[in-house]
Amino acid sequence: MRDPRHVDVLLLAALHGTPRTRSEAVEIIRCRTGRRLVPLHAEVHRRLGYLERNRLVRRTGEGRRFRTTELGVRVLIGRLRELDALIQGVDALVGDEELG
Repeated sequence: MRDPRHVDVLLLAALHGTPRTRSEAVEIIRCRTGRRLVPLHAEVHRRLGYLERNRLVRRTGEGRRFRTTELGVRVLIGRLRELDALIQGVDALVGDEELG
C-alpha cells in the first residue's frame, strides 16, 4: 500500500472513534483487512504528519495517540464516496468480463 491518498483513507478510518498509536493503527488496518492492505510504517509516519498538519487528525492528551477530527471525518466520507463512484464506474466499464 503506497498510494498516499489510500493510506490517508485507511488511517482516517482506523483512527475514527478510538485514539490509537501509529502501531495500533497499522495493526488494526492489517487485521480488519485480512492483511490485504498493509501500509508501510514509514509511509504511516509521513501521512500522520500530513494529516495532523492539515487538522484531519489530532494527538490526544497522551501525546502518542491520534484521533480523527470532525474535519477528518468529513474528508473521509468524501473520499469514500469518490472511491465508491470509481468502483461503480469500473464495474460498469468491465461488466461481466474477466480481467487478467
